[in-house]
Amino acid sequence: MAQAKTLTNDQLLQVLDYVAKNSSMPIRDYAIILLSFKAGLRAQEIAGLQWRNVTTASGEISDVVIEIPASIAKKGHKRAIPMHSAVHVALQALHKVAQARKQNDTVITARDGVSEVSPNTLQRYISRLYTAAGLYGVTSHSGRRTFITRAARIANTHGCSLKDVQLIAGHKYIDTTEHYVDASDRVSDLVNAI
Repeated sequence: MAQAKTLTNDQLLQVLDYVAKNSSMPIRDYAIILLSFKAGLRAQEIAGLQWRNVTTASGEISDVVIEIPASIAKKGHKRAIPMHSAVHVALQALHKVAQARKQNDTVITARDGVSEVSPNTLQRYISRLYTAAGLYGVTSHSGRRTFITRAARIANTHGCSLKDVQLIAGHKYIDTTEHYVDASDRVSDLVNAI
């Protein structure tokens, strides 16, 4: 099976622009895309995310961490992912909508604003968003793969390693994380810097 494509920042902006102009639920769809691209969540994790996983004890959206409980994590590997500022803003906006609707504890709901979305339905929906935005052959896993590749490439510049990327990705083995990372087209720069 072919790996999901990684995307550029321009392609991320392209899909977010499409969502802003065309989605019937743009705030929700922004959150979905950003949870994939800026937190590296799988579709099953996005679909299963509860407000308690992203809020503080006082009910505000956490600016520190997203908790992925074992119940929604692949193979039960719970983890905590640092909260990206763009995800924080998107979740704050979505939380206001959810509170106004008196929505249940599920972060991402169906169009009715109440029903849960299955992981398979969410996978198909994300893929359709990409296609509608003009990005072909892109899957729901592309955001996660882009997140992991980017994190791996800059980890050492932030005092981190591939082991840290493995932990936030929720992989049991580091070689799984390595399979997500695209090779760079700047290898000659690396060699010339030595």
